[in-house]
Amino acid sequence: MIRVGKRFIDKDHVVLSYFYGQRQSFNSILNAQSNQLIQPGNNLAGISLEAAKRIGSNGLLTMEIAKSSAPYYVLDTLNGVKWMRGISNFSERHNEAYSLKYVQGFKKIDLTVQAGVKYLGAKYQSFSVINTGSYQIGWHFKVKQSFLKKQIQFQGSIQQNEYSNPFSILTYRSTNIVASAFASFRFKKLPFFSIGYYPTQQVLKLSDNSLSIHQYWTLMATAVKNFKIGKQFGTSMLMFNQFKGSSKDSGSYLNDFSSVQWSNSVVLKKVMVGLNLSSQVSNRTAFNTVETECSYSPFQWLSLSSNLKLSVLQGSKSLYKGYGGSINFKVGILGDVSVSFDRTYVPYMLNSIVKNEYGRLTYYKTF
Repeated sequence: MIRVGKRFIDKDHVVLSYFYGQRQSFNSILNAQSNQLIQPGNNLAGISLEAAKRIGSNGLLTMEIAKSSAPYYVLDTLNGVKWMRGISNFSERHNEAYSLKYVQGFKKIDLTVQAGVKYLGAKYQSFSVINTGSYQIGWHFKVKQSFLKKQIQFQGSIQQNEYSNPFSILTYRSTNIVASAFASFRFKKLPFFSIGYYPTQQVLKLSDNSLSIHQYWTLMATAVKNFKIGKQFGTSMLMFNQFKGSSKDSGSYLNDFSSVQWSNSVVLKKVMVGLNLSSQVSNRTAFNTVETECSYSPFQWLSLSSNLKLSVLQGSKSLYKGYGGSINFKVGILGDVSVSFDRTYVPYMLNSIVKNEYGRLTYYKTF
C-alpha cells in the first residue's frame, strides 16, 4: 500500500492511497476444456481518495471514494482479460465505493456521537471487504459515553448493511442489522477490563414469499495489568473470545469457536521479551500455541524483533513451527522503513492445518 497526503490547519487532510496484493484462497475452478483444476486469480488492486474537514471545534466530516479491480469470477481470465483494467476504466461504475462519516464530540458531558453511510459496488473489493457479487448500502450510528473522568466508558452501536443482487433471476435482498455494546473499566491499582457483546441478525429475502433469518453472536473480554519487577516494567494481558452460531447461519466452518490468550512482556533496558500462550477450541478441533518474542533497539534509529511459535493440533502428533521477524530503521530526513515477515499455521477443514505466510514492506515520511 502507498499513501500520500497533506495535512492542513485544524487537522483537515487529503490522502490518496494505492493498494495492491493477493488474497489467500484455497478454492479452485474446473476448466471444462482441459478438465483440469485451475487456481483462480485472487489479485486485487485499487485507489482511494479521502478528505476530512473539521466542523467547529469538535466535529469532523470524512468523505472517501474508491475504485478497485474486479473479482476474478466476473472476468474472462481464460481469454486473457487484464484483471487491472477496471481501475483505469472510469466508465465502469460497479467497481466503485463511496463513504461519508461524521463524528461530533460534546466535551462538557464527555459524549461522542458518530454516524456514517456507505455504498459498495457489486464488483468492488478490498482486503477488508468480502465481495458478495451484490452491491451494498450500509449505515451506522455509534455513541460513546464516559464517566468518572473516563474511568468507565460505555459504547453502543447499531448498523445495517443492505445487499441487492441485480443479476439474480429471483428477487434477492438481504438486510443485516447489527446492534453491539462495549464497556471498559479503568481504576487505579486494578487491571483494566473491557467486555463487548456483538449479536448479529441477517434477514434474507429470496423471493416475494420466501424469507430466511440467521442469528449468531460474538463475545469478547480483555483484562490488562501493568506490573513492576525491581526496576523493570512489564504488562500482562488475558483475552477471551467466543463466537457462536451454526454452520448454516454463519457460513463458517468453525461455527462454535472460543479462544483464550495470555500474553506477558517485560522491558529490560533496550530489550523486550515476551511469552504468549493461546488455546483455540471449536466444535470440531482444538489448536494450542506457545509463542516467544524478543525485540532489541541498539540505537534510536534501529529496532529488531523476532518470534518463534510452536503449535499442536488435537489428534495430531505433529509439531508445527512458525516464526517471524521485523526490522525498523529511520533514514534521517528520508523517512522510516519497516520490513516484516511471518509464518504461522491456522486450523482448517477436516481437522487439518494450513500454513499462512506474509511479508510487508512499509515506508512513511511526515512532512
